[in-house]
Amino acid sequence: MQSIDALCDALEEFEGGVIVISHDAQLLSRLCADEERSEVWLVEGGRVDKYPGDFEDYRSSLAKEIVAELDESAAAEAAAREAAEERARTTLDLRGLTI
Repeated sequence: MQSIDALCDALEEFEGGVIVISHDAQLLSRLCADEERSEVWLVEGGRVDKYPGDFEDYRSSLAKEIVAELDESAAAEAAAREAAEERARTTLDLRGLTI
């Protein structure tokens, strides 16, 4: 995108310090490519912490975290579905009993 490229070009030429807050991965990837000149800070849960790697490390870590959460959610859904099916089988078995 031209506006991102123009902003990045201008910031790369700037001699001073800049704090950039963005959700745009293209912008952050480009601005944080030089580890000597950039730091990644995360704002989460009311805290601000320096991330111990570069932006691409953070993106990779975040992607792994999301996949793990999705896997965990899918496993929980499968367990709940299995428990519901077991309850249904038990209910059907009890209906066949004569007391």
